[in-house]
Amino acid sequence: MTVKEMPVCEQPREKAKLYGIRSLSSAELLSVLLRTGRKGTNAIETADELLRKAGGVGRLASMSMKELTQIKGIGEVKALQITAAFELNRRIALEETRHRDLVTEPEVLVEWLKKEIGLSMQEEFLVVYLDVQHRIISYEVLFKGTLNMSCIYPREVFKQALLSNCTSLVLVHNHPDGEVTPSSDDLTATAEIIRLGTYFDIEVMDHLIVSRKQYLSFRQEGILPMAQKPVK
Repeated sequence: MTVKEMPVCEQPREKAKLYGIRSLSSAELLSVLLRTGRKGTNAIETADELLRKAGGVGRLASMSMKELTQIKGIGEVKALQITAAFELNRRIALEETRHRDLVTEPEVLVEWLKKEIGLSMQEEFLVVYLDVQHRIISYEVLFKGTLNMSCIYPREVFKQALLSNCTSLVLVHNHPDGEVTPSSDDLTATAEIIRLGTYFDIEVMDHLIVSRKQYLSFRQEGILPMAQKPVK
C-alpha cells in the first residue's frame, strides 16, 4: 500500500496538519523528508528500514552519506535531505549557546556538544574559547582518533586561545562507548593545561566528557584541579 492509499488521517503529512508535527512517529517524520519509497515499499516502510539500520533515531545523525545511500530507495538527494535536517538541528543547538553564560549553564553547552561530537564513533578533543562573560568566541577540534590524553599538546590549546583573544576556555572530549568516567590521564592532562593557563592568564573553566546520552562536568563533580600559580 502506498502512503496515498492509506486513510487520509494516517498519511503523515495530513496527520501532522490535523494533530501537529509531534503526533508523528520517528518513521513518519522521516517519511515526510523522504516523500517516496521505492517500488513495492512506501516511504514509511523505507523509513522503518533506515531506523533499523541506524539502530534508532538517536544514531541516525551519525550516519554518513555512504551509509544512508546503502538503504534501497534512498539516493543521494534523499540522503542530503536527511543530513541537512540534522545539520540544521546542530546549528540551532550551537546558536542557542551564543549568548549564554556557559559556566553557570553548562547544560546548554552540552546539548550542542552532544550533537557536535557526542554522536561521533571516534574520539575527539575539542576546546571552546570564551570571552569575559563566558560566551563562545570560537571552538576548535584539536584531535581526532584513538584518544590518549598524552597526545594532547597544550601549546595547541593556547595557540588558538591567544589567537581568539579569549579569557577562559572549556576542554571537551567524547567517549563513543557512552562511559563518561574520567581516567587518571584525563585528570593529569587537565591539571597540566590548567597550570600552563596561569602563565597566559587564561582560566580553564571546566572539562566536559560527553557521550550520546550523558555527560560529566569536572567542575560540577568537584574534580577540576586547582590552578597552581606560577612562581615569580
